Amino acid sequence: MSFLRRLFIISFPTFILLLLLLEGLLRATGYVPYFQNALAFAPSNNPVLLYSLRPNFSGLYAGVPIHINSQGFRGKELSHQNDSSAFRVVIAGDSIAFGQGVSEGETLAEQLNADLQRKHGSNVEVINLGVPGYDTCQEDLKFREDALPLKPRILILLYCENDVDPGLITVKNGVVISSDVRTGLFGDLMAGARKHCDVYNFVWARWQVLKSRKLSVTEYSAILARKYDENYPGWKRSKACLADLASLAKAQSIRVIVIPFPTAGGLRYKPYPFAGYIKTVCAAAQADDAECLDVVPSLQDPLLRVTVSNIENHPSAEVYAKVAERLESIIP
Repeated sequence: MSFLRRLFIISFPTFILLLLLLEGLLRATGYVPYFQNALAFAPSNNPVLLYSLRPNFSGLYAGVPIHINSQGFRGKELSHQNDSSAFRVVIAGDSIAFGQGVSEGETLAEQLNADLQRKHGSNVEVINLGVPGYDTCQEDLKFREDALPLKPRILILLYCENDVDPGLITVKNGVVISSDVRTGLFGDLMAGARKHCDVYNFVWARWQVLKSRKLSVTEYSAILARKYDENYPGWKRSKACLADLASLAKAQSIRVIVIPFPTAGGLRYKPYPFAGYIKTVCAAAQADDAECLDVVPSLQDPLLRVTVSNIENHPSAEVYAKVAERLESIIP
């Protein structure tokens, strides 16, 4: 018997035992696996929407328990659904509006709802229309289909710089494929391992961080300048849908507030290095008679935790609290 073969026979059981011990340790210490659960979505019959949140879904998504209500919105059931006198605010957008990585009470919608109810009473209701991966055109259509029947007074659109990019979530053969899932037998096995094996999930999640290359401020500025050039197809499409959304809301006497959400990596710099992106989106919004709110000054506190974690780069609960406070100050 060769030396390598003997070594394998001796070491393999030890390796398996070590994995089992690590698995037990992670579970005993309350490790929560990180994955983007495609079961949170359902295919849509509308080719523009492509997919939507799955009504009544409850489970893990991006490392936190989430709940989708019966109408397909993140959060609790609407408390004033049949009350025409309710003061409703809807927040539209992608994963930032959705609140990826933060718990139910920490999303912008929930924190703004609490702030406004303290100010105006329980007749206020803030509704979370955010869907991870949506672009401006999907947000426009979702507002038309799901928000207009609720007769909101205010629409807050959280615009994200990747609204001009192709979508990360797709539908293949009636199945929603999220950004961390590969198709086929191998992809299914790996997705299952991420959900059910804490050791693999722990290693996989940290490998995603290690393998991603961080862009310099100069590199990212160049990318944003290219994407927000007047001739860039993605920006032209996004701007057209933004105009349609603002026009639709204006026709219904709905106040529109657009927030071009800042890129987290730039908030540690003064002046903010990606101000051109903010100004470009604000100019487009204001040309459509919508308001534009620049929240960068509110988020440049050096002590502010900007993202959820080094694995989850979406805004932290503290960021949403700051934005909610800013919004509360301009909503009479």
